[in-house]
Amino acid sequence: DNLGRRSTITTIFFGNHGNIFFGSSDGNIFYGTTTMQTFSPIVSDIINNDIESLFTDESHLWIGSKDYITSKSITKLNKQSLVSESYLFEETINMTPTSIFSMYAFKNELWAGGESLILYLNEKEQFWRTLGQERGVPNGKIYALHGNETHVWVGSSKGISRIERATLSEDPIGIEEYFSNMVIYDIEIINGYTWIGTNMGLYIFSNNDPKLLSLNDIGRKNFPENMNKVTCIQEYNDLIYIISDIGIVKFNMQEQNLKLIFTSGIYYDKAIYAMNVNEKFIFLGTGD
Repeated sequence: DNLGRRSTITTIFFGNHGNIFFGSSDGNIFYGTTTMQTFSPIVSDIINNDIESLFTDESHLWIGSKDYITSKSITKLNKQSLVSESYLFEETINMTPTSIFSMYAFKNELWAGGESLILYLNEKEQFWRTLGQERGVPNGKIYALHGNETHVWVGSSKGISRIERATLSEDPIGIEEYFSNMVIYDIEIINGYTWIGTNMGLYIFSNNDPKLLSLNDIGRKNFPENMNKVTCIQEYNDLIYIISDIGIVKFNMQEQNLKLIFTSGIYYDKAIYAMNVNEKFIFLGTGD
């Protein structure tokens, strides 16, 4: 800022209507729209710092921190009134203190990925549960959460699993052992396929015809390199954008081809852990 203070952008979320939210290491959240030239901090009574994860639904922004000792909570921020509600670890039954690496909200449910566990909130019934490895949550840091009407996919630094929403227990599909000890960076469900970004590359699971596909199974590509360390997957207007060690790859679902549109040199070969796309820009969140 104009006083010379610096802060690291640690997470990014792009809303349905062009709204952009940045979370920073000092606890500030910045907000912007497609018509704004600068980002403005959200002034609120948010108690979180070292913000690691953001997720927005229709009316609220959910905020999770890596530093759970200082932050002590998961916070829900009303996007209209900027009034926040904090769920404190020490004061909330069945809420285990943990760093929050990922979040996913769906129909009055919040799933927050921590260290070898998921914190689950049923807002309608107003209760929390800690789901651990006994429920099928993989060991390691929960980096990825994504779901549909019946299941939530869980990706960690050591593997993958699928949790049934109705029972809050694992519903195996037979590919879990294949991903054992792989780092799962991102999971996206797109048109009946589950896209899985890992340290070993990109995998696609066909939900309708259960089988695991590789990159060569989904279309042609215009580059000779293999894609490793796939950290981000984002769909926009029938195009799927993929971040890997070689750069940004775009998959056209209509034409069934993959194109390397930017090499990793354009962002100085930095590790990218967050991405969002709109009509004009690709937003990237780096690891440093």
